[in-house]
Amino acid sequence: MNPQAATNGGGARLGAQLTEIVLGRIAGDKLVVPSLKEAAAETTKRLRDNEVTPRQLTEALERDPILALQALKLAGASGMPETIEQAVSRVGVQRLRQPLGEAAARVCGESRDKRITAQARAVWEHALGVALLARDLAALAQAEAPDTAFLAGLLHDIGKSILAGFLLEAERQIVISRNSPWLSAEEWAKAIADGHRRIGSALADKWGLPRPVARCIEDTTEYDAADRGSPVNFVVFANALCKRAGLYPGTFDADDVSALEVIGRSMLSLPEELVQRLSSGIVERVRAQLGT
Repeated sequence: MNPQAATNGGGARLGAQLTEIVLGRIAGDKLVVPSLKEAAAETTKRLRDNEVTPRQLTEALERDPILALQALKLAGASGMPETIEQAVSRVGVQRLRQPLGEAAARVCGESRDKRITAQARAVWEHALGVALLARDLAALAQAEAPDTAFLAGLLHDIGKSILAGFLLEAERQIVISRNSPWLSAEEWAKAIADGHRRIGSALADKWGLPRPVARCIEDTTEYDAADRGSPVNFVVFANALCKRAGLYPGTFDADDVSALEVIGRSMLSLPEELVQRLSSGIVERVRAQLGT
């Protein structure tokens, strides 16, 4: 990748270039992505604890889509697990220590533009917010797989997490004089938005991610009318609720979000008061977990 292209072509050109590079690395099984420092901190802490339990490691991995994805890949040789806990139990804490420790050590730097740094954090915050709400809503509806709904929510925008990490790393590596521009915050947002579905879908196909997870990566604008209890429905609803709560790294169509909220409330028949309580506190809950 030539990050200097950003100074000439803006977010659209760099985003297209970066998307093709990431797709090539996925195809060649050479994808290495840095994680958000705040998200990786708890995993690093747990991995250094010789007494850490599988459940404690699972809880740490639940903060970070990138590290959760690594755990799934390590467990996927004998069939892809449908939850993070299944992945940790299958591989075992000891066998996860070295590869996850190495992955957790690769963290994103901060942009020189505070707005870009905030947008990068918002990518992780949105993923965690959707995951937490999807699991809570699934449990409230007494659905069969609330932890699968959590995983699908955590990974639904995995392409954005990957692109954000690559862009922050590119900015760190390139040497630009103080008078030369990097991406504006608007161009940065466009760069991660344009190709993230292609990247996520390619990754889901290459690694054989569970179908509900892959479905949410491909699209979060359609409910599964054939299966009311599908994890997909809770992720689509949670995604709309998080956007409405302001937990989203970009702009969205307010009318579309409102329509998804109305459909979700009707389809899932959840108590309005409880849904409101869960969604109204999601921003504080997520930022408390990440320490952002």
